[in-house]
Amino acid sequence: MRLTAEQKARFERDGYLVFPNLIAPEEVALLKAELGRVGNIRDSRVGRERKGGPRIVYGMHELDGPTASPAYDALVRSRRIVEPVQDLLGEDVFVYHTKCNTKEALGGAIYEWHQDYTNWNIMDGTPDHRILTSAVLFGGIILSLGLQ
Repeated sequence: MRLTAEQKARFERDGYLVFPNLIAPEEVALLKAELGRVGNIRDSRVGRERKGGPRIVYGMHELDGPTASPAYDALVRSRRIVEPVQDLLGEDVFVYHTKCNTKEALGGAIYEWHQDYTNWNIMDGTPDHRILTSAVLFGGIILSLGLQ
């Protein structure tokens, strides 16, 4: 899915683009199921609320490891995600990380909107600051992809 000239201009003007219904309902159901499965894993990649439920999950796009999920790996490699990013950053892009933020309804931790890319460069040595965050919102879940 390549961006139109108008979408590129809107991104330059507004700093973001929104793609409603980019992910089909059956894909959303699969992603939710996978997050539920991985949220039960006891591992440092799964941060927990004070009550014990999952708060944040890292690494679901990875090919192996305790939080690996083929569904999330397929999503981050999908042309629907990759091609618009390439249109904005150039052809040579990679997924820096994934994290799923979950929040209990009317409770749980509060997340202020922020951008971590300056910390990624300082702490993790990313090559430059051309980082794009792609947030996939579904059912109260935010999947944040750090793309470079």
